[in-house]
Amino acid sequence: FNIVIMHPVYINNYISLINKIYFVTADHWNFQDKSLIDLLINLVQIKYFMDYKKLDDIEDQLDSTLTDTVQFIELEGLDEKELQIVNKSMKISNIKFIVQLYLNKYLDYKIMNNIIIELINFKTTHSIEALIEILNMCEVNDNVIIKNLSKLTKLRTSKDFDFRLNFIFGEALAKYG
Repeated sequence: FNIVIMHPVYINNYISLINKIYFVTADHWNFQDKSLIDLLINLVQIKYFMDYKKLDDIEDQLDSTLTDTVQFIELEGLDEKELQIVNKSMKISNIKFIVQLYLNKYLDYKIMNNIIIELINFKTTHSIEALIEILNMCEVNDNVIIKNLSKLTKLRTSKDFDFRLNFIFGEALAKYG
């Protein structure tokens, strides 16, 4: 998981591997009484909460082994600027991974809908960048996007973001009508 977050070019390969492993071993693959998909969903949830919410709010609900795994991605030797770039990249990588899990039917429509609504409500640069990734990755006729299109369009008209980000967001929204 950490490699995928650090190197997003491997996301599609990782999803293909999950598909192959999961469908062959779905009834047999368990780790500490959790299925492969449950573990992956927990990992992306932890990373999502670390990126966009306060992890302390849900830490007692999460498996500490998984939390430690995600928190200790090695970033030694990076200066502050490089660290900011890597952290931003990892946030976007996690969103890409979440979308791929959704597109491959490992995440339910309701979960993806909640993520989109939360990102819309956060109204931060990082949440807009995440929404751009979601819009670019989903199909034009995806129900979760269609359901939230009016909220996304309203957010697009907001003056809270710089011109560059508004332009890129507008381009991503344009494919939906």
